[in-house]
Amino acid sequence: MLWVDAHEASTSMRKTHNLALRAIKIAAIYALFGLLWILFSDQLLLLVTNDANYLAQLQTIKGWFFIFVTAALLFVLVYQALVAQDEGNTSLRRSEQHFRTLVDTIPDLIWLKDAEGVYLSCNATFERFFGARQEEIVGKTDYDFIDRELADFFREKDHRAMAANRPCDNEEWITFADNGQRALLLTTKMPMHDIDGKIVGVLGVGRDITKLRQAENALRQSEETFRKLFEDSSDAILLIDETGVFVECNQAALGLLKMERDEFLLLPPARISPEFQPDGQRSAEAASEMIALAYSKGLHRFDWTCINAEGGEFVVEVSLMPVTIKGQTMLHTTWRDITARKRAEKEKAKLESQLQQAQKMESVGRLAGGVAHDFNNMLGVILGHAELGLKRLDPTHKVCTDLRQIKESAERSADLTRQLLAFARQQTVTPKVIDLNEAISNMITMLQRLIGEDIELIFQQAAETCLIHMDPSQIDQLLANLCVNARDAIEDTGKIEIETHIFSVDADYCHTNPEATPGDYVCLAISDDGKGMNLETQAHIFEPFFTTKEQGKGTGLGLATVYGIVKQNKGFIDISSESGKGTIFSVYLPLFTGTKAQKRSQPGEQKALRGHETILLVEDEAAILNITATMLEEQGHTVLRAGTPGQAMEIAREHPGEIDLLMTDVIMPEMNGRELAKNVLALRPGTKRLFMSGYTADVIAHHGVLDEGVHFIQKPFSLPDMTAMVRNVLDEDQ
Repeated sequence: MLWVDAHEASTSMRKTHNLALRAIKIAAIYALFGLLWILFSDQLLLLVTNDANYLAQLQTIKGWFFIFVTAALLFVLVYQALVAQDEGNTSLRRSEQHFRTLVDTIPDLIWLKDAEGVYLSCNATFERFFGARQEEIVGKTDYDFIDRELADFFREKDHRAMAANRPCDNEEWITFADNGQRALLLTTKMPMHDIDGKIVGVLGVGRDITKLRQAENALRQSEETFRKLFEDSSDAILLIDETGVFVECNQAALGLLKMERDEFLLLPPARISPEFQPDGQRSAEAASEMIALAYSKGLHRFDWTCINAEGGEFVVEVSLMPVTIKGQTMLHTTWRDITARKRAEKEKAKLESQLQQAQKMESVGRLAGGVAHDFNNMLGVILGHAELGLKRLDPTHKVCTDLRQIKESAERSADLTRQLLAFARQQTVTPKVIDLNEAISNMITMLQRLIGEDIELIFQQAAETCLIHMDPSQIDQLLANLCVNARDAIEDTGKIEIETHIFSVDADYCHTNPEATPGDYVCLAISDDGKGMNLETQAHIFEPFFTTKEQGKGTGLGLATVYGIVKQNKGFIDISSESGKGTIFSVYLPLFTGTKAQKRSQPGEQKALRGHETILLVEDEAAILNITATMLEEQGHTVLRAGTPGQAMEIAREHPGEIDLLMTDVIMPEMNGRELAKNVLALRPGTKRLFMSGYTADVIAHHGVLDEGVHFIQKPFSLPDMTAMVRNVLDEDQ
């Protein structure tokens, strides 16, 4: 074995040296003894005797004694040398056996070559490579066992190590001859020197790194796989170290943040977040709290609002989990973008709120409709008798003051009922094509008087014509309610500005404003520099009976009426307000694209006109039937009274003369006013129709809009209004 042979060479050299020393020692001892014997033996004999014969005998005895002593001395010295040599050989054999066992036990391939590439020794593992015993390998070269190409490769590496005069490493694939196993070796070849330092060969050590390399490849493939999963994940994956900064992230995270990797890494969470989270907590404080919770709980989930490099906000669902990487505890962080989900939830909540509001309005509308019919009938009776009393009495009569107070109270009550119906979108209207700019211009003087002289009123109208299809009275209600609301928001002096312009709504706008639908609109914006509203107030301003005014100073129906009118006309409202900075109400009404608007007549009191026509009056409430009949008869008409639709049909069949006008209530037992009119017209085709009601319930109107050619008067009505409406219907087509 190579280690044994090297040891033997070293031991042989030491053995030769020791033998030489022993030989010199024996010779020195023998020479010293001989010298002492020669110098002192004769003097010792002369001290014993001077007799020549006796001296001769003693000389003979001295010679034999010298021979005996020197022989004994040589025996002892040689014996000691032989014993020492035997002990050295035994130690050498034991050492040789230890070295042989050690080298053969090593799993690495070990071999020794001379400078010419001839094998001098090898271990048992190397024997497997060549498939031969050491005795068969020693004295031969690589060319005797393997193909020339591989043998040339081995010799080239031998020469490189000897030329470099230092250990050289290389990797090489081999095949063990004993079982055909292939293995990747990490081979180290070291030059061997003699005692003079001359290179005499190469010592080689080859370690099987096949499994190590396979493990490394498997680890690399695993890392590549996980890196791919990491980078290709649709969720953002990040690492936060113990200092609280991001130290790793995938491409999904960078995509959300719109950053490059070197821009983002080593930033703390607060640097990619708004100053405050939606709950009002500072982002820096909230981030520290969430990180601490994750370390203590082991897993922590929460929602977080971030800001990307472009300033856009997005919301992520965050999961934090402590992990240990390279001995350091970090937080494995995942972000799932839930911006769209949050937006959808917000929109859902908004739609649910709108649905609740609509349901609330519908409930109040049903209540208003149910009450309005009977309430308006009673108001009609009160208002009618008050007006008749005022007409019949001298204006100076003391009762007239009371009658005027009754009339005014009835009118205010009737106005409250109309507001309820408007808010519930059940106000009966007659839409006309209107130029909104012209309508506002006609009302500016009245609006200025309404808001007072201390408040400046400015109207900035659009350059283009702003046509809408709407009942003119609703425009008046809109402007009056919004201007009064703006006036009440201004404490002393201030400014109210009315502005109109054309506005186009697209799908993107509808996405953030669910109440809007795509199309062109006329925008009516009314702004003030008053005290403004907070978000909580804005959430309730359109609710019926909600008011921020002192008790007794507001009904809470003004803005609810505005809302109902706008929705009835397929529009929507946008509010912009902030406490202390004023408010802007932007009302969007569909732009009418038909013919140019007709010019509205200026408001003014119409003159009551008398008549002589025959009117069939149908009303199931006796009180309203009587007062209405009296009011008509006061104007010179002949009135045929009917308390039920059945009585009306009987009169229509049996009355001998002409019936010029059917004036009927809408909501009645047996049949409604529309069915009654149809049946009467079947008997008397030339009869004209006028419907009256406090609440039509869509009998003669769809969603409050009157059918074409239908005439309607809202209860309660005044004597002048009734007289004018009757006259207009009778004179139609004349």
